[in-house]
Amino acid sequence: MQARAEREIRQQVESKRKAEENREEERKAKEARRDTTMTQNSNGMSSSSQAMDISQEWGNDVIEPGSDSLDVSYGTAMRAEDRISFPSMISDDEEMYPTPQHRPSTVSQSFSDLPLSIEPTLTTPGYGYPRLNWAFLFKNRRRLEDNWLHNRCTPFQIPHPNYPHEGHKECIYTIQYSSKWLCSGSRDRSIRVWDVKTRRSRGEPLIGHNGSVLCLQFDESPDEDVIISGSSDASVIVWRFSTGERLHVIPRAHEESVLNLRFSKQWLVTCSKDKFIKIWNRRSLETTDPDYPWDSKLVFGPSGASVNHPHHPRYQPTWSVQDPTTTSGFNLQNPYNSIRSNPSFKIQNNKTTPRTISAYTAVNILPGHIAAVNAIQLLNDDIVSASGDRVIKLWNLKTGKCEKTFVGHHKGIACIQFDGKTIVSGSSDQTIRIFDRDTQAEIATLRGHNSLVRTVQATKNKIVSGSYDESVRIWKRDEETGSWVPGAVLRQATTPIPTADGPGNPNHAQLQIAAIQQFQQNAVYPQVQIHHVHQVGAPGFAGAMAASQLLPPQHHQQQQHQQHQQHQQHQQHQQHQQHQIQPQMLPQQQIQQMHQQAQQNANAVMQHQQQAAAVAAAAAAPPGLGAGAHRVFKLQFDARWIICCSQDTRIVGWDYAADDESIIEASRFFVSGP
Repeated sequence: MQARAEREIRQQVESKRKAEENREEERKAKEARRDTTMTQNSNGMSSSSQAMDISQEWGNDVIEPGSDSLDVSYGTAMRAEDRISFPSMISDDEEMYPTPQHRPSTVSQSFSDLPLSIEPTLTTPGYGYPRLNWAFLFKNRRRLEDNWLHNRCTPFQIPHPNYPHEGHKECIYTIQYSSKWLCSGSRDRSIRVWDVKTRRSRGEPLIGHNGSVLCLQFDESPDEDVIISGSSDASVIVWRFSTGERLHVIPRAHEESVLNLRFSKQWLVTCSKDKFIKIWNRRSLETTDPDYPWDSKLVFGPSGASVNHPHHPRYQPTWSVQDPTTTSGFNLQNPYNSIRSNPSFKIQNNKTTPRTISAYTAVNILPGHIAAVNAIQLLNDDIVSASGDRVIKLWNLKTGKCEKTFVGHHKGIACIQFDGKTIVSGSSDQTIRIFDRDTQAEIATLRGHNSLVRTVQATKNKIVSGSYDESVRIWKRDEETGSWVPGAVLRQATTPIPTADGPGNPNHAQLQIAAIQQFQQNAVYPQVQIHHVHQVGAPGFAGAMAASQLLPPQHHQQQQHQQHQQHQQHQQHQQHQQHQIQPQMLPQQQIQQMHQQAQQNANAVMQHQQQAAAVAAAAAAPPGLGAGAHRVFKLQFDARWIICCSQDTRIVGWDYAADDESIIEASRFFVSGP
């Protein structure tokens, strides 16, 4: 046992000795590599200019060339205590985890130029493929929001100023755009598709309507590839987006003008001046489809489809069990067989017989408004409608029932926006009102426009509205207080747009800078009254308010008449005092002054009446009529652009990337405004 223990001890000692020898050999090898590197560096430095400054600062000691403490010949051997520690001579551990005692040496600028600054890019190197640089996106998103806050933008127009012949011939009523394309519908009865990047027309306009194109929506995805448009001739046309081919025509979709439409993958919803909303199926429907309209009064009459059909949701089969002693059972029939294979299944009224419903068939109609339905929104199974009867209604698409009514506006409602939780509407009463979908409460009222608010679009923290007062206003939600505050006011009439651009024009940059400066000088930041309103109470009280609002506003007319009479009496009193103060005035001069004052009063009264009539007729008059040359009809915005159409034949936009290449590149990933 003792011999065995001694043998194990000798083996352990031998293994330790070998390990120490290996470590010593590795240390010598590292020192040899360091000496070789130092020799190569000294040879390269000695071959360069001898006037080279190799001074290095170590703490408070500065070593100068030619001093006694350093041999600068680099050809002779140096003492260990005089050897300088270069960065390459730091050990591996010290290089990876540096300590304060080893300071990195400052390399003289004579040996190499300063490193170039590296601009951040959209992508960074990854494992086999590039990765998105999230810091780059975040930084440029903040810069873009700062441009919105300070109204730094570049105005532009469609068509491109160098190609005005590609534009519409008359005013433009509706637009919609995506990241690549923009579609516009005009009073000249045509639809045009534009390339957003080049701002030029894609091809020939789409001609098919016999009236003004009032509304449209398109989906460029390969699964849809469709444009659907509505016109003042009461027709709806379905086009193929990629080719412009006319796929389907509904010649008499409504009794009067089709004012707005929205579609999803399964349904098309239209509204009209005839006070009705209609729902159309975009795909053929079989009785086995879950969306089959069994309760449709348009398809199956007032009572809907017969419940005796085996596929009806309320069908209750009746089984008849026969006596096995009288029959073998071969005559038993399956009540779940289809109508065609079951000859004993009969229905007296052929109209109530469920059948295949072809595409673009009106499957439901929603009555309830008592004036023209000006705007609708479609989201999942919810339909929100705004009408000239001053109310907003929320409908269920599948049942066709009105679930909620929102009251608040004092005049007809022209536009609406719905995101599932909040309803934003614009009206002839010159206000924008925000309603909560669940409580029906009016959250806030935005005042600032001086005429009919014709178009509005909203996100969680931003609202952009367009009006017949020829302005586009931006509203922003304060994240701390939750209240809405007014932002910039944009006007198409005062928007300077460079007439030429591109690399061929050397003055393009100057034109853009001058345009932005002039535009920012013309921008106005109004003071807007914003107040919060709580829920009105029971539905009966809300209905009473709605009924009272539908009455003619005679009290407003009487109040205006009383104010006018008071104004006249005040002017007469001032004239009487003026005559008493100046008794020495000649009679002829008095008569002449009285005639002039009377003429001025008559002109003032006439001007007041004309203004009141113009405001009252703003909503009732069809689009395109009136003295304004830039009434805003439709707008759309996202994280980068605001684009609107008006009585002008041009489409005008504002780009808040402001020609910044980094923001332009990053904005491709910003779906919409915050």
